[in-house]
Parts: sequence; C-alpha cells; structure tokens
Amino acid sequence: MPSFTETSHEGFLSRIGGALKGILVGILLFIGGIAGLFWNEGRAVDALKDVAEARENLTSISADQPEAGNDGKLVHLSGNATTEDQVTDTQLKYETTAIRLDRKVEMYQWKENKQSRERKKTGGGKETITEYSYEEVWSDSLIDSDQFNSNRTRNTGEQIDNPKKKPIDSKSSQAAKVTLGGFTLTKALIGQINNPEKIALTDENIPDEFVESIKVSGGMLYLAENPGSPQIGDCRITLTVTNPADVSVVAKQKGDTFEAFVASHGKEFERLNMGTVSAVEMMDEMQREEEMLTWIFRGVGVIAIFVGLMMLAKPIIVVADILPFIGNIAETGFAIIAGLIAVAVSSLTIGVAWLFYRPLIGVPMVVLSAGLLFVAWKRTRKTKRQAEVADADDEELG
Repeated sequence: MPSFTETSHEGFLSRIGGALKGILVGILLFIGGIAGLFWNEGRAVDALKDVAEARENLTSISADQPEAGNDGKLVHLSGNATTEDQVTDTQLKYETTAIRLDRKVEMYQWKENKQSRERKKTGGGKETITEYSYEEVWSDSLIDSDQFNSNRTRNTGEQIDNPKKKPIDSKSSQAAKVTLGGFTLTKALIGQINNPEKIALTDENIPDEFVESIKVSGGMLYLAENPGSPQIGDCRITLTVTNPADVSVVAKQKGDTFEAFVASHGKEFERLNMGTVSAVEMMDEMQREEEMLTWIFRGVGVIAIFVGLMMLAKPIIVVADILPFIGNIAETGFAIIAGLIAVAVSSLTIGVAWLFYRPLIGVPMVVLSAGLLFVAWKRTRKTKRQAEVADADDEELG
C-alpha cells in the first residue's frame, strides 16, 4: 500500500496569530452552542408533544377497504404491500413484477487515508507530522483523486489517480402503483419499503455494449480482466429486487390513499415499517428516535461550547508552549476546566430552557449546574496556583 509522510513547521508568531484570530470563532461557537441547546429543548418538547398527540389520535383500521368515516384521521394498518407494475433494467435485460429494482455499480478506486500528530518545540513552535496512505477499495460513489495530497505521485513513485466517471451508472426503477389492501401507497411510503433480495446475474444479463469485456462471477457482473484480482477502474454490478412484503403504516387517510398527518407543532407522520408492527410499537419507536435525536443535539451543543472555550484559551496555551512541558500542563488544565464549564453551562442552559418548557424538572437542573460551575471555579484557582509554582521552579532552575 503506497504511503508517505510529510512534516510541516509553524513558528510561534504564526501560532499566536492563528490563536488570536480563533478567538472570534470561539466566541461564536460558545454562543452558538448555548443557543442551539436552548432551541433543542424546545424542539424536543414540541416533538414529544406531537408524538403524544399522534398516539392519542391514532386509530387502527383494517387494510381491506377504506371507510369514509376515517377520512382525515391518523390511522394505523398492516397488510401485504403488492403491485402489478413491471420494473425493468433494459441494459441488464431484466424485467419482473416487483416494487423496486436497483442496479448498483461499484468501481475499484484509490482511497486516501490521513493521520496527523503534533509535536511542540521549545520556543513556542509546532511540528506537524502527517502520514498519507492509499488503499484500493470498491465504492459505489466516485472518489475524486484530485482532492488527494498534491505531492502523492512524487512521494510514492506511483500514479494514484481515479477515473472521472463510471462506464455504466447505477439505476433504480420503482413501481408507480403499490397497494396495501384497498389502499394505494404514496410515493413517500413506497420509498420506505426496504427488503432487497439479490438477483444472481448470468451471461444473459450482460449489456450488448460490454459483451466482450464483462465477466460473470458470484452472481455479479465484472467489467474487469480478472474479477479475482481487480485493477483501478474495474467495475462490478449487482442487481436487487424488492418484492411484495408485509408492512405497517401510520399516516393520515385521504380517501383510498394517504398523506402526512401534521401535528400541532409541525411534526409530520407518514411512516412505514417492514412487517406486522402494532400501533403501540410504531409510536414507541418514533418516541425513542426523538429522544435519541435530542441527546445527539445535546452532545453537539456541549462539544461546541467546549471547543469554543478551548479556542478562547488558545493564546494562553500557545504562550505557555514556549516551554512545552508548561504548555502541556496548561493545555490539560484548561481542557479539564473547559470540560467542566461546558457541562455546567450546558446543564444550566438546559435547566433554564426547562424552566420555560418543563418547570418541574428545570429547578433541579439549575441547582446541579450551579454546583458544577462552582467545581470549575475551584479547579481554575488550583490550576492557576500550579502554573505559578511551575514558573517559580523554572526561575529557580534558571
């Protein structure tokens, strides 16, 4: 596997200049993290209220025949999603009655991997060592080798370039009409049906324009000299079919079809699950997804605040890096402090948001946040004393 290493150097003045410029970004990240956390709590409350509203208004019905009395209601039903439409891949000469037919074309390409590590130098400079390595992978999307390190050819002694296009493209064909009992599924619901089965391709599926160059191996078509030893630019083709299957739907009934049910706070419900799934299970799954999304946004907010604080502290850390061991102590200390403050500020923000959105839970959260901020303040004083002691010891040694 081709690889090479590059080393770059950055002096003290360049580092301190970059750190000072980063202060504005740090402020924006800090403020943005707080604003994002507050917004997320409101979004989460509204989303869970919408799920509760949907759960309360959901009616389970039979898929056999639409009833006019359910028109405009949020309904749940299960049954077999089927179609009489033909889906076709003309290039691969394949046609069948199915919900979807997917042709996937992967190309054998170079992929660049990059790993960097930094080394601080006495005087405040920094050395960055970056290792580039290149591996050959199958990918259904084009990898732009123009974005690779520009020195790759000179350093590896090998041309590392990918083709700009595939000789044959991926393609999907979907049935226009899919029914569920007496109902017709919407395009959005059809798109959620996902139970692909691989079709074993044979010589009969070879496109006419590639009859001399494509080989069959393992039920796939290979545009390659030797499928067992692929070269850059070789392609392999697979074909999958989505056949009729049992599904469960939650959506608003509209005559003999469906549309999205829009709850009071804007959340839309037009969902399909594979298999026979009860209304309770589907609503529980939607609630879990909302709760997970809330925690993901919380994590992003905490990270944004932490990174913002570290960027604000960066000029001090760079100055301390004039003596690397002092800089390491300062960076570790600031990281601990920034982590504590980030958690505390995030908890405080969430608590304040809950005072607005969930008063009964918000009060304990604010108290907890105040405690964490106090711990961070104590830790800051301790780190400052340690830095003063280290400076004093350095002066004695000098």
